[in-house]
Amino acid sequence: PKNAKKTISRLLQYMGKFKALWLLVFVCVVITSGAGVAGNYLIKPALNNYVIPLAQKLAQLVSEGYSVAENGMPPVIAEGLAGFFKLLLVVLVMFVVGVIASYCNQRLMIYISTNLLFNIRCELFERLEKLGLEYRFCSLYLQGKISWAYPILALFCSHPVSYFLVGLQS
Repeated sequence: PKNAKKTISRLLQYMGKFKALWLLVFVCVVITSGAGVAGNYLIKPALNNYVIPLAQKLAQLVSEGYSVAENGMPPVIAEGLAGFFKLLLVVLVMFVVGVIASYCNQRLMIYISTNLLFNIRCELFERLEKLGLEYRFCSLYLQGKISWAYPILALFCSHPVSYFLVGLQS
C-alpha cells in the first residue's frame, strides 16, 4: 500500500469492532498453552512418585517370592495405583481442557475473520455504489474489463440501473 500506517490503522478499526471476541481468543490461547504445559509437567511427578516406586516395590516383592495370584494385590501397590490413576485423570482433564480451548479459539478466529471480511466488502461496495454509473462503467471500459464488469456489479449493487444494463449485455 502507498500509506502503510493508514492501511494498518483502518484494519485495526475494523478489528476493533470485535474487542470482546479478541479477548476471548486471548483467554483461549492462554488456557490452551497452560493446559499443555501443566499436562506435560504432571508426567514427571507421575513417573517419579508412582511408576518408578511401584515398579521397584513390585520387583522387590517378586524377588522375595510374593505371588499376586496366590496372595492378591499387596495393599502398598493398590494404594500406589489408586494415586497414579487419580493423577492420570488430572492429566487427562488438562489435555481435554486444552483441546476444548483450542477448538473455541479456532471457531472464534473463523467467526472474526469471516465477519471482518464481510464488513470490509460491504463498505467497499457501498462506496462503489455511491460513485456515479458513468465513472464505474467508463473506468471499467477504459481498463478493458467491461465484459465481466456487469455481472459483478449486478451481484453487489442494488441499483436498478445496473440490473437493466446486465439485461442489455445478455
